Parts: sequence; structure tokens; C-alpha cells
Amino acid sequence: SRIAKGDHPTVQLDPGDTVVFSAREIPGNEKSIGYIQNMLIRRGVKVITARDEPIHVSGHPGREDLTRMYQLTRPKILVPVHGETRHLCEQAALGAECQIPEQVIPHDGTVIRLAPGDAHVIGVAEAGVLALDGGRLLKRDADTFRNRNRIVWNGVMFVTVVLNQFGEMVNDPMITAPSLFDEPGEETRLDHFAAEIGNRIDQLNDEEVLDDSAVILAVRQALRRPVRQRMGKRPLIEVHLVRVNENG
Repeated sequence: SRIAKGDHPTVQLDPGDTVVFSAREIPGNEKSIGYIQNMLIRRGVKVITARDEPIHVSGHPGREDLTRMYQLTRPKILVPVHGETRHLCEQAALGAECQIPEQVIPHDGTVIRLAPGDAHVIGVAEAGVLALDGGRLLKRDADTFRNRNRIVWNGVMFVTVVLNQFGEMVNDPMITAPSLFDEPGEETRLDHFAAEIGNRIDQLNDEEVLDDSAVILAVRQALRRPVRQRMGKRPLIEVHLVRVNENG
């Protein structure tokens, strides 16, 4: 990338030079690789890829290479660790053909005991992709990231509901959706959803109306379908429940 941008400290490409990409793109990297190739072409560099010529060079051994390695090293245990499940199973089968006594097929987080005794799986450790979010590490599938993606495409809606000590609504719910409207005053369209919330809370029994989680769930349920039908969106719905004692 630095060479393509022209800011590498020692390598400089000039118009008429040739760059050979001898490896095929890993799925998911096509866009970034295409960006580099376009930068090179803009500099007058000729780009040759595996699509143009039979120049692909794999970093992975084929069956003949693996067979030769097994013949030379004669391992007692084979634990294939690279590729998808189908690749691991194929390599384990090849190991059996090469008279490797034991094959153990792992998955992400698999804990394997190699000795003493037969090699086998003894447990599972927590594993997965982590992402740096500001100053903290989170799992890549954390709710934080899922919610952000949902907000990007569907927006977010905030609802404030005030109930008294009996579970009765003190005022109409306050509903705001700053990410769903462009024009001033458009949020007044949310007013008609207040009745949906009131009706749904009225359907709760005496125990549910005093349970915060039950009320919050009811508010979300009251909004999901009408919001989707009228606005064509599935926003993230955040409910703020306030309880007051009207007797002071």
C-alpha cells in the first residue's frame, strides 16, 4: 500500500514498471486490494494478477506435499488447525491414509490433551474475535455492535413512560426519534403511537404493571408493528420508565 501511494522509504515505482500479484484475493479483501491496484495503475504501473496469467502461487501445501512431509516426519498424532471443518476433515483423512495413528479434529476453543494416553478433546475454552471499541475490548458479536448496525439502517426511538404507584399512566408517553426525520416538526407524527402504548399497558395485569421489565417489554411490543407498518423501519426502541408516587 505504501509503495502504491509513493511514500515507501526505499521502494519507488515508475511509469512502465510491472507489479505481479501472484496470490488470489482472500474473500472479503477484494475492495482493499482493488484500491491498491487502481493506485498503481494511476501511477502508470502495469499490474498482472492471477486473472491475467497462470501465476498463482499458493502458500498452502497440496496433498502430495503433505504426504511427503508425513513420510519424512512420521508423526504419531495429527491435529489439523488451518481451514474450515471440511478442510480439517480432509487432512485428517489424509493422515489416516498415511498411517498416522491418531487424528483429532479441533474447533475454535477446543482443548486437546496430547499425552499421557490417547490424544482427545478434554474441554472447550472461550474463544472468538475481539474488537477494540474505544478503550475496551468487546466480542465482535456483542450487542453493542449489533445495536449500532441496527441504528445505522433503522434509527433509534426513545420512549419515556411515567406511571404512578398503581401502574397507571400519569401523562402521555414522550416519544422522540431524532434519526428518523429530516424536517422540523415531523416528529409530531409520533404522537399517534402514544395511544398504542396506553392500550398495551392497560392490558397488563396487576402484577405485570408493577414489574418494570414487563412494562418495558409491553411498550416495545406496542410500537414494533405500527412503526414498521407506518414508517417501514425497525428502529432500536429504548424505553425509559419513570415511577412516581402521586401521594407525595
